[in-house]
Amino acid sequence: MKKAIAEEAIRGLPNLKIDEGIICGECQIGKHTKMSHPKLQHRVTSRVLELLHMDFMGPMQVENLGGK
Repeated sequence: MKKAIAEEAIRGLPNLKIDEGIICGECQIGKHTKMSHPKLQHRVTSRVLELLHMDFMGPMQVENLGGK
């Protein structure tokens, strides 16, 4: 962001003062790393064939109806 401001790479972007060491929420989300699910020591389901919901794929980039 600091580089885009310095080089005026984005039209209409205000000249913001960005402090070193402070990371905004969006940047923190972008820096998240994928981690494997922790190994379970006990059963999560209580009945046979009970549905278990887990996110194995992580965040996915899906094209929306507008094409973006």
